[in-house]
Amino acid sequence: MSLRRVDGLWLIVERLGLLALEAFSPSTRALSIPALLIGATVISTSAIAHDFTLESAVRYAREHNPELAAARLRIEEAQGRHTNAGRLMNPELQVGASRMPGSSEGRLGLAFMQKFPVTHRLRLEKSISAAELAAAEEEVKNEERKLGAEVRTLAVKLLYTDAVRELTEKQIANSTNLAAIATGRTAAGEGNSTEVARMELEAGELHLNNLKLDTEVAEMTGMLRPMLGLLPEEPVHFTGGLMGAVSLPVANADPQNRADYRAAGHMETAARHGVNLEHAKKYDDISVGAMVEGERVMDEPAGIQRRNMVGVQISIPLPLWNRNQGKVQEATATATRAQKEKEALALNIQAEASTARSQMAAFARVAKQTQDVLIPKSTEIEERLREQYRQGHATLEDLLRARDKHLQLEREYLDSQRDYYLARAKWLAAAGK
Repeated sequence: MSLRRVDGLWLIVERLGLLALEAFSPSTRALSIPALLIGATVISTSAIAHDFTLESAVRYAREHNPELAAARLRIEEAQGRHTNAGRLMNPELQVGASRMPGSSEGRLGLAFMQKFPVTHRLRLEKSISAAELAAAEEEVKNEERKLGAEVRTLAVKLLYTDAVRELTEKQIANSTNLAAIATGRTAAGEGNSTEVARMELEAGELHLNNLKLDTEVAEMTGMLRPMLGLLPEEPVHFTGGLMGAVSLPVANADPQNRADYRAAGHMETAARHGVNLEHAKKYDDISVGAMVEGERVMDEPAGIQRRNMVGVQISIPLPLWNRNQGKVQEATATATRAQKEKEALALNIQAEASTARSQMAAFARVAKQTQDVLIPKSTEIEERLREQYRQGHATLEDLLRARDKHLQLEREYLDSQRDYYLARAKWLAAAGK
């Protein structure tokens, strides 16, 4: 059982004890057993540990991260803009009335006006909003990609810390074993008490190093919980460990697999449509309407006469002073910039993937050489010197040097595993996974 699980269980027992004292104290006698049971239920629920593997943590974060849930609302915002885009302007109802003072003569008119574009402006507006909607969807996927990279990085470091802790425990056990051997030799008159004290001091220093690792674990876990959408008191535990180097990916990553590259493509499409839209805006909408007008006029000697008229009204704006040249220039520059940014992003994606793959290959070679060649040799040398030290044919210094070299190689193997998986996390992020 890991130290985190032991600490969690001890915390539960400690809190249950405090609740029991409060429940049976005179000041809270009314709560009694029900209060104890309710408190135990709350504590046990909040202290349930979440067990993750490297990839299950990524999936869990993408489903429960609160910032990502808020980012998904951008899609709803873009969908609303898309729904409202490409629509005709609302029609206008015009009413006019006039009357001659001191007379019954007057006029009343109604007109119904509707503006219509003479270009394909509405279709362009709809196309732009559709591209922006697609870009918003890809931007949210890109946030998922970046979140996955951050979670993978922290998970790798936590798994590495667990492995270092286990290695340190082995070192402590080794020091304890050497202290026992030195004690036996001292009792037989072949050694001295200094060797025993030296081994005990080393075991204490190693235990202190493990305690220092707890601070790093607390910091990384504190960073990881918000990403996973967990409360501050919820324990997090990783299983599976770093399983060694896996097969290397292909050398080149396809930029089309990256959400931010696809989003850049949609934004370039929107910018291209924007240039056409600004050209179309050079011609304002025409207004077409139907009008009905009635009037009362004095006609001697017949008196007041009523006259009704029906007509059509058309308003055509003339592009004489403003032909929208500045907006066209701005939109053209925006489209060119979007194209250049997309091309630069493609180069960066390929460079990131290539660099990460090269790092993976290098760290995999280091790990293989260390595990298959160097560690077995150092283990063999340490075992020989341990037996010679037990028989009195080798000094403690020789054995300690051999053991330090062996443990140093073990630590270098763990470091190469960590660096390999960190590079793998970079490659997965560069490949859009």
